Amino acid sequence: MRNSRRAWDVLLAFLLAGMFLTPLLSWMLSAVGLVRTSMISAEGLRWFASNFPEAALDHWFTCIVSMLVALGAARGSGMLSDGMRHKGALAAALAVAMVSVSLGLMLALHPDSPLLSVTGRLRHGTFVHALPHFVSLSVLACALAYGLASRHVATYRSVVSLLAFGLARYARAILACFMLSFLCQCWKFIITGSVAY
Repeated sequence: MRNSRRAWDVLLAFLLAGMFLTPLLSWMLSAVGLVRTSMISAEGLRWFASNFPEAALDHWFTCIVSMLVALGAARGSGMLSDGMRHKGALAAALAVAMVSVSLGLMLALHPDSPLLSVTGRLRHGTFVHALPHFVSLSVLACALAYGLASRHVATYRSVVSLLAFGLARYARAILACFMLSFLCQCWKFIITGSVAY
């Protein structure tokens, strides 16, 4: 556990250094003509002021956060650690999982589903785009059902704690994803010069 935290701390320090060095590197690379624009320019400063922190909150970052929240809820509810101790709670979680899978299959396979693409296929449709969030919500619902049935979750406060468990447990991973996502957006802007205000 301590080695894992140390590794995350090293990664966070590396990403933080990258965030501080990116403006200087972009300025140096643009001076010799290797990239389109610099973060230390009027255009770069406008992009930064208009896009921070929205640039980091892209689709994959929100997918990772929702998955970590769901994983934390599954761990916090006891669903992953209790084994077969609470068979009734396991049955409740399994019932919720079956309902989620059935709902997902209906949304994915029904020809009139509003989540299909314009051509009526899964590819490039809204369902595929939202699938990580759908899976996360399903796991979250299973964890909540398990926690309620096993009495690990009994009050409103314990429900809130369960939902926040993943954010607290995986805070370093979430921060690293945020920083990495923002660095990727910065370098995309530096290399391509594309502006999205």
